[in-house]
Amino acid sequence: MRREKNILVACCDSSDKDIEFTFELLGKARRMAEIYGDCVIAYYAGKKNNAFFSKLFIHGAHKIVMHEINDDLEYRVVSHALKELINEHSPELVIMPNTSIYKAIASMVAIKVGAGLTADCVNIHEDNEGNYIFTRAAMGDSVIAEIVCINTAISMCTVKKNIFQNCIQEYPVLRPEIEVYKATADLVHKTFLYTLQKIQCENMEKNNLEKSRVIIALGRGVRKVDIGRIVKFAKKHNAEIGCTRVLVDQGMFSRSNQIGQSGITVAPDLYIAFGISGASQHMVGIQNAKTVVAVNHDNNASIFQYSDYGIVEDTHKIVECLDYLIAV
Repeated sequence: MRREKNILVACCDSSDKDIEFTFELLGKARRMAEIYGDCVIAYYAGKKNNAFFSKLFIHGAHKIVMHEINDDLEYRVVSHALKELINEHSPELVIMPNTSIYKAIASMVAIKVGAGLTADCVNIHEDNEGNYIFTRAAMGDSVIAEIVCINTAISMCTVKKNIFQNCIQEYPVLRPEIEVYKATADLVHKTFLYTLQKIQCENMEKNNLEKSRVIIALGRGVRKVDIGRIVKFAKKHNAEIGCTRVLVDQGMFSRSNQIGQSGITVAPDLYIAFGISGASQHMVGIQNAKTVVAVNHDNNASIFQYSDYGIVEDTHKIVECLDYLIAV
């Protein structure tokens, strides 16, 4: 008979831009925990914030472990704390956001506790034998793989943003419990990482794909001569521009515009795809889009299987119509 398990979720900071990401992870953990009566433990490193803690309980945490630190997250301090918490609470599943800081922390913690680690997951489920199965892209994003961590009692993963938006929900709070973590070793206050200088980069390309409600995405089927027209149209209508990996590899767009398994995961109200075939690694990145409109000359393109509306036509002819709309 399967016994109850602990699921540990590392929370982002309490800022508005990250708070929904934390709710996604807690929601997914709680949804799995509800099946067997497991316990969801939320680890939070930062300043004490009772209002934020209340939201963590409402969105799925049974227990919160507060690690009070006054400065920004520091790799070795947090990785040491998580190692001690994992040894104490023995979670069989540890979920972390795939932010740059937590991806580094996850690799350090996995080594410290001898856990299996799967990065950039797009799904997690448990099989009939109690093993956690992680889904992610593999082999250069050419396939979607299911991964099981073997020869270890602890499975760890980092998760992409916007993947588990449909798991966000509110739960009744019955017996909220907050544990304050106290470091047991002076070593954690020492570091080999030093900040030499902070530089504000004003000219870096910025976009807001993760939060945008309207996205126009470009793929291999778009002619180079049409890209400027589409970008101008998007700017006029306050839409963000996304693209597939091939356009990034060709130097047409930066990595920050790439949508898909190896890029950004988005959840807009409207997603318009020009010349995108619909490969699985791209579709993973838009699985939470509310309405998908696809323009492709190939009526057998895979993207039409996922689209709410499809236009079978040469993208160049459709783009020519945008000039009129821009002028209106």
